[in-house]
Amino acid sequence: MNGAGRRRFLKAAGALAGLPLITPLLRAAELLPPKGPRVVVVGGGFAGAVAAKTLRMASRDLDVVLVERNRSYTALPGANWVIGGSRRIGENRLNYDRLESNYGITMVYGEALAVDVAAKNVVLEAGTLAYDHVVVAPGIGFRSDAIEGYVPAETPELFPHAWTSGEEIVALKRRLEDMKDGGLVAVSLPLPPYRCPQAAYERISQIAWYLKQAKPRSKIVVLDANPGIAVLAELFGRGWERDYKGLIEYRGGQAVTKIDAARSRLVTAAETLRADVVNLIPPQIAGALAQRSGLVGADQRWCAVDHTTYESAVASGVHVIGDAVLTAGMQKSASTANAQGKACALAIAGLLGGRKPRPNIYSDVGYSLLNDREGASAIAFYRGEGRQTVPLERGGGASPDWSELEGVYARAWLGSMIAEMST
Repeated sequence: MNGAGRRRFLKAAGALAGLPLITPLLRAAELLPPKGPRVVVVGGGFAGAVAAKTLRMASRDLDVVLVERNRSYTALPGANWVIGGSRRIGENRLNYDRLESNYGITMVYGEALAVDVAAKNVVLEAGTLAYDHVVVAPGIGFRSDAIEGYVPAETPELFPHAWTSGEEIVALKRRLEDMKDGGLVAVSLPLPPYRCPQAAYERISQIAWYLKQAKPRSKIVVLDANPGIAVLAELFGRGWERDYKGLIEYRGGQAVTKIDAARSRLVTAAETLRADVVNLIPPQIAGALAQRSGLVGADQRWCAVDHTTYESAVASGVHVIGDAVLTAGMQKSASTANAQGKACALAIAGLLGGRKPRPNIYSDVGYSLLNDREGASAIAFYRGEGRQTVPLERGGGASPDWSELEGVYARAWLGSMIAEMST
């Protein structure tokens, strides 16, 4: 987006920010006249891309339009391995060409400013897209007001979070490479819900693996707002003790409440810590599009939905999937996003075909690498029941220990997830 375009976008976003639901205030030309019943999907990540593909597979009569701001996407799962050195960031990049050619999905590249619920339009800078149903996968935003001194336009440059795109991992890795041997790395984790907590502990492991090989006199201090490791606690604790004893110092119950980015300082209720490299992952909320379009629920943070159809609790005909969704217990993960994208798409195809949607059973699968070879996994099953996701007692569980076989499974799982959303 050029300078003039960005100014127009910011002006529009500012004008929309206070509206509970977008009313017909914005009017522009229809970009693409519908060719039949149309579903517009906004966001081409693990949830949105799979939803668009599943819609076309379910019904070739549907006019499916996928709106994405970027022509290429760099997946965040597996990007932590770039820090450790066992993966290249290019392996996480994909584009949407095959979704167009193989499935007949119409790609529109641009920033979605808002969903105009009353007019049943998605509003872009260049015009509007009419819809019969719209699927919104807005991702996450950050609660910068939760940390004193956090400036959204500046702080991520000094304290990179690397939590919205795999490309951001490259900047974090460069910081680690530039750090002197013997330097201190601080990693700050928020309270859930936030995007994939399991990946946060994997990141600590991958940073430790890199430091152990390249800068062995260095150290990591983990400031975790949780009282203890929140996911796979026994496995991560055991792996860190075995491989990274003296390298990782974990401090639970240490929420960062204030920062001094210029002096590279983090402040908690218990201490002030200065570090050479800071990976600060802030508390999170549903992404900006959900906020601008009035799709967040009573908590003003996440989007409440019906977990059978993923229709918004506050906007008829609008379906929300992915990390922005309010769920109980389920991680906000690529696996969950994939499952929601499929369930939502099949529900919409059924509704347009006059069929009653059925309740869904979801699997939440997560893989992590401890070093360059050994992996572990966790799986849980849930049932969607109205506004709730209910954990199922049977099935699932975690790996008994770190193993090279689980590392092989982790890479195969990631490859299949990326292939499914792009081919």
